[in-house]
Amino acid sequence: MRIFYDHQIFSFQRFGGISKYFSELLAFLVNHPELDCTPVPGFRSYVNYHLKQKKIWEKEIPFNNPESPFQYWRNYFLNRNFCRKRANDRQYDLIHLTFYDPFFTAFKRRHPEIPLVITIHDMTPELFPKQYSSLYGELVSRSWIQAKHDLAMLADGIIVVSQNTRNDLSRIYGIPEEKLTVIPHGCKPAESFSQTRPWPRPYLLYVGIRGGYKNFTVFLQGAAPILHENPKLDIICIGGGKFTSAEMKLMKKLSVDGQVIQKNVSDQELADFYHYAEFFVYPSRYEGFGLPLLEAFSAECPVLAAQASCFPEIGKDAAVYFPPDAPDILTARLKKYIGDKDWKDKMREREKSIVSSFSIENMARQTAHFYHTIFTGFRSF
Repeated sequence: MRIFYDHQIFSFQRFGGISKYFSELLAFLVNHPELDCTPVPGFRSYVNYHLKQKKIWEKEIPFNNPESPFQYWRNYFLNRNFCRKRANDRQYDLIHLTFYDPFFTAFKRRHPEIPLVITIHDMTPELFPKQYSSLYGELVSRSWIQAKHDLAMLADGIIVVSQNTRNDLSRIYGIPEEKLTVIPHGCKPAESFSQTRPWPRPYLLYVGIRGGYKNFTVFLQGAAPILHENPKLDIICIGGGKFTSAEMKLMKKLSVDGQVIQKNVSDQELADFYHYAEFFVYPSRYEGFGLPLLEAFSAECPVLAAQASCFPEIGKDAAVYFPPDAPDILTARLKKYIGDKDWKDKMREREKSIVSSFSIENMARQTAHFYHTIFTGFRSF
C-alpha cells in the first residue's frame, strides 16, 4: 500500500512537534517494508531539520535551507505546486495529511473514493482564539483553522494523539468519539549523555514557545522566589525565540533578569539539558499531547507540570503537578523537591516505565494498522 504525505509541515516547519512526529513515522515505515505502507512524498525539497536527520531520501529529495524570506516562500510555493500535481496524479492508495490545506477539502469532495486520514494534535485554535487574532491570524490562520474543521468532517479516518484531544474534538466539533482513534506520540529514549554539563550552574529548564496559553509568566512568577534564595540557580529557556521586551521587563521587575537565559540547541544538546536540569517545568494551560514530557522522562529529568489538559494522562504519577494559575503553589513544589535526591530517584524509576509504553515503534505500528483498516474498509464497498 502506498501512503501519500503532502508537503505542508515539511515546507514551513524547521523544527516542531508535528514535523518530528511525521519524520519519525516516515522513517519507521521506510525502514520496515514488511508493514506494507510505502510513503509517497508530496514534496520536492524540505526545510525541516527532523526529516533531515532521518536521511531517508537524501539523494531523491534535497534539504533546503533558505537564507531569506523570499527563498523560503519560493520553496514553499514550488513544493505546494509539486504536491498538488502529485496528488492529482493519484499514484497512491491513501492520503495522510500533515496539516490542513484547504486544497484537500475540495480534493476530497471531488474524489470521495480516495481514503483520507488526518491527525489532529490539539484544539488550541478553538480553545484559545485570541492566540490567532493578529493580522497573520486573520489572513492565514483562519483559512487552515476552517480547513481543519472541514477536513475532520470529510476524513475517512481521524487519528488523535491523546484521550484529552479526543474529548475536546468530540465536544467542539460534535464528532462521535467512536470515529476518533487514539494513537499517542512516541519518544525515542535518549541513548547517551555528555559527560560535561551543558551549563556550568544548576538550572530549571523551560522548552518551547512562551506566549499566551504557554503560561511562561506564571513560571517566572513561581520560580522567582527560588532564584532569589539560590542566586547560583538559573532558568534556561530552549527555543522559543529571543525574549520579547515584555518578557525582559517582567524579568527585571521580578529581579531575575540576570538568571534567565535563552538558547537554541541541537537534539543531542537538548537531551543533555534535560538530563542535567534540576527540573523541567511545563506550565502550559493546554497541550494536545505534550511531547516534552516524554523527552524529559527519557532523559531522567524530574518534571513539574501544570494540572491541565493531557498532562496527568501522559505523565501519570511520574510528574508533580500544580494548578496552572497558582505561581505560589509552583514555588512551594520547587522548594519542597529541589534538593530531595531520594524523591528524584524514585521519580526516575516511574519515568522509565512510562517512556517504555510510548515508543516510536508502537506509534508507527498502530498507525500502519490504522491505514490498513481504513483501506480495507474502502475495498469492501
